Amino acid sequence: EAPAPSSYPSPAPDKLSADNSELIAQIAFELDSEPSKTTASINLGHIRGSADYKRALKQLSETSEPVKVIAWCSLARSPDATTLNRLAEIQRQSRTALQVYLAEVDIARRHGVDLNVREADWRDRLEQHGIHQVQLLQGAGAL
Repeated sequence: EAPAPSSYPSPAPDKLSADNSELIAQIAFELDSEPSKTTASINLGHIRGSADYKRALKQLSETSEPVKVIAWCSLARSPDATTLNRLAEIQRQSRTALQVYLAEVDIARRHGVDLNVREADWRDRLEQHGIHQVQLLQGAGAL
């Protein structure tokens, strides 16, 4: 059973942006439940397929200034090529560094996933796509 949406820890506002005037967007990729609300000013939604992804890209392209995007991804899932390519494109569209939070640690553990190997796989593959800001969420709901 997936944790309730409110159980995902929400990054502190000062960790999201050093500049309070910066636009912040949130996007989720194939999570079993929704991440909690953050201080994000733009919600790009939950990407479960092509239509969701196209809608999010369109919404992102309509911003006139760079947007700091926080992407929530599931540690329970392997980083597939489609997700990685979409994350890289979102980073390009946002015109700032993408920040990825790996959530659903508890689900990965229940499925017998080696957490260290899976986290390293995500980090390595994201770095190959030019994404360097990755954080494993530990805490209520993330474990």
